[in-house]
Amino acid sequence: GGIVGGTSALVVMPTVAGGKIDARVARTLEVESSATDALSVVVAMALLDLLVLGSTEIAQPFISFARQTGIGVGAGVAWSILLVPFYPALRDKPHSYTLLIASMFLLYALTEAVHGNGAMAVLTAALLAGNGAIIVPRLIPGARAKSFVPSAGGVTMQNQITFLIK
Repeated sequence: GGIVGGTSALVVMPTVAGGKIDARVARTLEVESSATDALSVVVAMALLDLLVLGSTEIAQPFISFARQTGIGVGAGVAWSILLVPFYPALRDKPHSYTLLIASMFLLYALTEAVHGNGAMAVLTAALLAGNGAIIVPRLIPGARAKSFVPSAGGVTMQNQITFLIK
């Protein structure tokens, strides 16, 4: 059930984009489906660990789930803290979006290397970094929110990649 139980973002996002749904509801559905994708991976990996290790302890899958999720969320938060200060310097620069995607692949690989959930790390980092225009001015008085809003080139690149993924 953990493997096939998630509402896939690949199904939800095009459906939401094609329907006439309020923007707030659409964003909520997109975040929920993305989180469900990441959690489905964590649950599947915890169950595989249980089968491979042959453990009969009932707590083992929960411990594995908590460990992978905790490492993933922690890595995502740490990565976004390191990444967000570079946003203003990279804004409107050529290939900045490609660099951002490459950094997310690196985050995924590093998180998996320390036995965390890479999907959860990327999701957390993307949510925090993507909302930098809202979060940073609240944490750092005097920070300009406009510095953290995606540029037109970044939005175009995101739309192209979204099209390819769909």
